[in-house]
Amino acid sequence: METEIINGVLISIVAAAFLGYIVHLLRQPVIFGYIIAGILIGPQLGLEWVTEPEVIDFSSELGLIALLFMVGLELNLGKIRRFGKSLLITAVLQFALCVALGLAFFNLPGFDDGGKYAALYLSITFALSSTMIVVKILYDKFELDTLPGRLTLGVLVLQDIWAIIFLTIQPDLANPEVYKLALSMLKGAALIAGCVLASRFVLPIVFRGIAKSPELVLVTALGWCFLISWISGDVAELSRAMGALIAGISLSAFPYRQEISDRVTSIRSFFLILFFVSLGMKVDEPSTHNIIMSLLASLFLIASRFITVFPPLYFMRKGIRVSFLVPLNLAQISEFSLVIVAIGVDFGHVNANVMTIVEQIEKIIKVLVADDHTMVRDGICAVLALQKDMAVVGEAGNGKEALDKLSRLMPDVALLDIMMPVMSGVQATKEIVKQYPQTRVLILTQYDEEENMQVCAEAGALGFIPKKAASTQLVDGVRAVYNGTYFPMDFEKMVMSK
Repeated sequence: METEIINGVLISIVAAAFLGYIVHLLRQPVIFGYIIAGILIGPQLGLEWVTEPEVIDFSSELGLIALLFMVGLELNLGKIRRFGKSLLITAVLQFALCVALGLAFFNLPGFDDGGKYAALYLSITFALSSTMIVVKILYDKFELDTLPGRLTLGVLVLQDIWAIIFLTIQPDLANPEVYKLALSMLKGAALIAGCVLASRFVLPIVFRGIAKSPELVLVTALGWCFLISWISGDVAELSRAMGALIAGISLSAFPYRQEISDRVTSIRSFFLILFFVSLGMKVDEPSTHNIIMSLLASLFLIASRFITVFPPLYFMRKGIRVSFLVPLNLAQISEFSLVIVAIGVDFGHVNANVMTIVEQIEKIIKVLVADDHTMVRDGICAVLALQKDMAVVGEAGNGKEALDKLSRLMPDVALLDIMMPVMSGVQATKEIVKQYPQTRVLILTQYDEEENMQVCAEAGALGFIPKKAASTQLVDGVRAVYNGTYFPMDFEKMVMSK
């Protein structure tokens, strides 16, 4: 596994450097070069030099955390507050008008077969933009601290709030549960308050004590970043990236800010390159119908941004240039969109057609989890929900229930317990392979004898994980089965010897 990671990183960096240079000569953002590099070396449409994109996924997440930490360091909240009124008006009108236009557009023929709430879901998801991509582009162009950059970043922050609100009311659209929204906002407020207190009374003392050691200043700053990221993602259940942003903001007023930023830049760039290369590796070959629908949806996305953002900024006398650049910066889809649609499929609000349209813009692994122990199932779902490239689209208590949900949810990976009532995991695997060959089966069980692995493999399972190893192998196993197989090394050697 170590050799695969090293080879994957080496090939990815070399390919990214080559394609990035070519794209730079063409005066295009180097991000395109990184994504193209991933496509060319990846297993889906490329030369298969790297067959398992997941070997560099961990590194790419570190890049995102480092990026948002640096964004926090560069933020000047005083300057952003000076544009409060124009920012608030723009953000509210952008989201509200995009949703209204979407409700009309996504009821047209071709989009109206996605379920009862298809138009609503597509309208919400296409009103949100990608914080990660926008911030990366603005940072590389040194535009984060410009007027268009600050307005763009402010709109993105408020878009995340709209997404959280919709996620809160999603389980019951008719009767939204306000307390969930209040709880999430309370956690965020508590995290921010804690960081503010630390930045006033604790961190100044720490940094004064290590000011004469530049290396220790950097290590301490990174330690603070990852500590808050961990608290935000694993304790408060918000987002690791959000924690990194808050950590950066809490250090933005320190005299060591520029030194920290300069030293983190190279680390951030290395890991972030791997993120965009891995994104390119996961690009699939779409069908003709999906290409047409995705193209139409993309055109709507761009047009709706200009229709909803340009007029309010222009009438608030921000100038033609600013009024043009902000909607241009926002013309892409958010990572939140995939999560929202995946949950909607599980609730039965929409079907797999809606997920397909959104997936053509950003790919995600859809997982169905089947286990007769509720606590185990909840734990598995919680782990998978933390992954940016995965979405649990459904749960089942036995094999028969899983089969009933497959036709509606169309998951990429079915994660099954081997021993379940009504229908076992082995029986369900045989039926899935026969009826839904596009779904790949991963077995998770406490019975890890060689005989059970052989039975599962013969039934058609493409992976096997003992429950005692689930904490370390679950995420890697899902990604590996999505792209190929995942069995213990000894079992694979035994099969090859036979």
